[in-house]
Amino acid sequence: MVLLHGFNSVGRPLTGIGKISSGIPEHTIVNTLFPVPPLAPPPAHADYMKNGSTRHPSTKLIQTDAAITFFTSERTPSTLLAVMALQILFSVPIKVQETPFDIGVKQLFTFLAGAALCNSMISVLISSVAIVGLLGNRHDPLAASATEMMLRETPLYFLAVRLHFVTGCLCFISSLGCRLWLEMRVGSERFARGMLCFFAGVVLLMLHLYNSALVHFSSYADQFAFYMRHHIRLWNNQQRCLGPLTTCIAILFALGFKELATEAFHFVWEGCLHMDCRT
Repeated sequence: MVLLHGFNSVGRPLTGIGKISSGIPEHTIVNTLFPVPPLAPPPAHADYMKNGSTRHPSTKLIQTDAAITFFTSERTPSTLLAVMALQILFSVPIKVQETPFDIGVKQLFTFLAGAALCNSMISVLISSVAIVGLLGNRHDPLAASATEMMLRETPLYFLAVRLHFVTGCLCFISSLGCRLWLEMRVGSERFARGMLCFFAGVVLLMLHLYNSALVHFSSYADQFAFYMRHHIRLWNNQQRCLGPLTTCIAILFALGFKELATEAFHFVWEGCLHMDCRT
């Protein structure tokens, strides 16, 4: 029995008692709460350093500067996306005597634009928080890659920045597709349908390219599921699962999704009734 020690997502030390298998030195830092997903084999060009020399893939280097560079680079596109989402958020107000279908499309547009804005702002905020945490030097900076170090030391921040930025991009492109449908279907509904299919294809292409670039996860859905499981583990291990802030977050999200689901059901129901009346 030896003392296992490591750090959580915010850089605070974690301690516990456990067993270390043979072949692993006892001074190795072990994260017993949030294991890093298995790393895929590196590409062929990863064995070359900037000066042309080679290194073994298992060589551990200090990755703090690379991690800070990553979080810094994520703030700029997230900020630009938030500004663009804010500009279009209130651009399609609902008018009197509109059809239920038009109202539903406008509501969907507003939801997607609002989701793009919120996800982008979360990405900007978490990037700044992660940089400050890394500057505190309360983590183990040695790793084979910056991604491995961030998933081990700051998994919550890394996953939040990546997932919320990508989700914001997908929601923003989807909202543009809704806006295009509202504007173009009056002149030519066939053209509007074609452009809507084009934007839907762009969203799926972005998702496909993102999935193909993942190393530690198989897909966007797998990464999002790991992100949610990490939230639950963090709350449980910090004994804050039923804290006031966490409880308020859960209640507000539950109420919001309930109202949105009810509105979506009414939209579908009224749309079906409208189609029956026309036939």
